Amino acid sequence: MTQSAIAASTAVPATVQPTTAAPIPFRTDPPVTATSALSVFLTALVLLAVTAVVLMWLRRRWAHLFPGRITPAGSGPRLEVLKSVRLSVAARAHVVDCAGERFLVVESARGIAIEAVGSGESARDESRHG
Repeated sequence: MTQSAIAASTAVPATVQPTTAAPIPFRTDPPVTATSALSVFLTALVLLAVTAVVLMWLRRRWAHLFPGRITPAGSGPRLEVLKSVRLSVAARAHVVDCAGERFLVVESARGIAIEAVGSGESARDESRHG
């Protein structure tokens, strides 16, 4: 290769002259409009409500699969504490009426003991006659 060919291949290009073309305009509209944000919010709210309704329906439908769960208020027999007595610092006795049956419930640090003491109707009849 000749020296002029080497000089031509390694020659520094002339400086680039800026053109006078118009610059690219910046975006002027907002990236998220208020109506699109509101529609996304309302859609999420509706989906959450539908999910909650479906979950409550499934909870009632499949309640028999989870026997240890707490029943909602008003769905079972009514419990009424008729009398409570403190037996000692760590023990208490309660007479409880459940669907017409009376139970003696004794709770202490060692545990709980429950004994049926009769039906509520027969106990009420005895109190009227005696």
